[in-house]
Amino acid sequence: MAPKLRDIYVNANKEIRELFNALDNAGSDIMWAGLVMDSLLKEKQESNGVIQ
Repeated sequence: MAPKLRDIYVNANKEIRELFNALDNAGSDIMWAGLVMDSLLKEKQESNGVIQ
């Protein structure tokens, strides 16, 4: 799943950068965008009092 999520992230970042850098969108507004990708690890399972 992580490779597919990374692909989505990379494409979204590319599209946002293209919008920000397009000459047609130039103006005096200050705008920013941020994308974050992280992963959570499953908790270690405990079996018979022993953490695996």
